[in-house]
Amino acid sequence: MEPETPTALRATAVTRVSKWLKIPFRGFSFDARYADGREIYGVQVGTALKSGQYPADAHVVRTGAEAACPPMGQGPWVDYPWGRPIPPK
Repeated sequence: MEPETPTALRATAVTRVSKWLKIPFRGFSFDARYADGREIYGVQVGTALKSGQYPADAHVVRTGAEAACPPMGQGPWVDYPWGRPIPPK
């Protein structure tokens, strides 16, 4: 059975340290929300969005999530496949 595609994605900005240069840089972790209301934290974004099958959709959603994310902390949910922020309820 093929895994389902999430309906929303959220990015969280974190500071990481480069393994080789030992300098800090901004990285992201991702959460996925599915149609049945499940939220899975720390997903591999390429696998969750099926970037091998739908590369354009995956790129747009990931770019939208990263753009909507504040410099540090958790960003809003963005919709799939457009990558637009979803207003909070």
